[in-house]
Amino acid sequence: MKLILFHSAHAKIDCQDCQKYIYDFDKGERRTYKSGPQREERPMVRPKSTPPPCHKCPLESPEKAHKHRLNDRNVKTFILYHRSKSTNGLYLNGAERTDPIVARNFSIIDSFYRRKDSIDLASEIAQQLAPFFMK
Repeated sequence: MKLILFHSAHAKIDCQDCQKYIYDFDKGERRTYKSGPQREERPMVRPKSTPPPCHKCPLESPEKAHKHRLNDRNVKTFILYHRSKSTNGLYLNGAERTDPIVARNFSIIDSFYRRKDSIDLASEIAQQLAPFFMK
């Protein structure tokens, strides 16, 4: 969940692919270059002497990456949360509305969104105030 909200570009990258190619971590896409007579876009291959930047990555390492990705059940809960939010809870059936596990899971997801919103708000305020302190 944190990976999707706070590091969405990294969420798109497969560790094995990152070991083979150089990535733009702001976009979550392979870096490319133009080559050949047709100026085709080709992926930049990671030189064997250049290790992948696992130390900077929120996935930590290929061995730990699975801990940061949502499993199938979590994805279903995430989708249910969004459908419920978009319909003010009307999407949920009676059992789901009273299920304590659903309530707990929705509370956890909601706390991540509140944290993301507060970080985004703080960043926006800082950007608006920065010119006043640069004088």
